Amino acid sequence: MKSALTVLILAGAMVFCLADKPEQSQPMRTEKPLWLLPGYQHTVDSGIVIDSTGGRIWKDGGPDINYTLTLGGAETARVYAKENPKVSLTVVESPGTGEIVVALNEDRAAMVVSVDYRVHLSARNVRSRKDVVEVILIATSIAGVSK
Repeated sequence: MKSALTVLILAGAMVFCLADKPEQSQPMRTEKPLWLLPGYQHTVDSGIVIDSTGGRIWKDGGPDINYTLTLGGAETARVYAKENPKVSLTVVESPGTGEIVVALNEDRAAMVVSVDYRVHLSARNVRSRKDVVEVILIATSIAGVSK
């Protein structure tokens, strides 16, 4: 009888303790700092969303990037390329970050980048090859922080 009572108390304590843990579907908030290129500024989106987080990274006169971190979902770069036939689409597999998908719209000076189905960027004012490289570097940096 004592062992059954002990097991019941331990089981109850385990259920109570596990109930305090966050759901696994929520994105892991990281304390790693976001690496920024010189001249860029960063603000975090203040909206409260359970399954994603995001923000804005920009440089005066340069790219203006909105990003979202999720645990999956639609591949925004492929969707953007499908909806805009003149957009060039590049897909690269990287051991460090996973699949990187880049949709570049030169007519609109815009690009959309998705990294490993969890980091999605939409960039405006992308006017040079240097801007393209900077947006991709920022995307891979965010992907490294979000792991």
